[in-house]
Amino acid sequence: PRGGAGAGAAPAMSEAFATAQGVAIRGQAQRHSGRHGGICRAVARLLHESWSQPLCCSTPRGGLALRHGRPFWLRLHASLTRLVAHLESFSGEWGLTPAGAGAPPAGGMEGSRSRLRASVGSIVYADRAVAESRWRSMERTHASEKEAESLSAVICLARRVAQLSLLLAAVAE
Repeated sequence: PRGGAGAGAAPAMSEAFATAQGVAIRGQAQRHSGRHGGICRAVARLLHESWSQPLCCSTPRGGLALRHGRPFWLRLHASLTRLVAHLESFSGEWGLTPAGAGAPPAGGMEGSRSRLRASVGSIVYADRAVAESRWRSMERTHASEKEAESLSAVICLARRVAQLSLLLAAVAE
């Protein structure tokens, strides 16, 4: 194997892998704040009991039944609805809207990248320190926008699962 003794070592936390035509490509992974990780863990804990097992189980008569009863699904719906309402009511504190912006970017990742390119294209600094400072500021803004997009997707998932749990509560029993 190429790479010597350290070739089999695990990648650093900031690296991610992708493949292109069968070749592994190492790239930078998106880093998120502790708020992001906390929200993801909270949603995962709420979903764990229903997510880690099959939705249906067989009955003694050979039919299918939901693994959990109506109270479980109603409890899950209430918990997810409360979590989503809290996150949306305190969206700025939870990083759902990037600092200094009114709402998450409408253009998604491409809109954020094009704004970054436009900003960089119009910058001409004689002082290298000023240019590097401006670049770091733009990178932080881009990372904040990416985190807001990711959190919005997690909240959308929680909202959909809450809707589904209400449907399953109606079907159960």
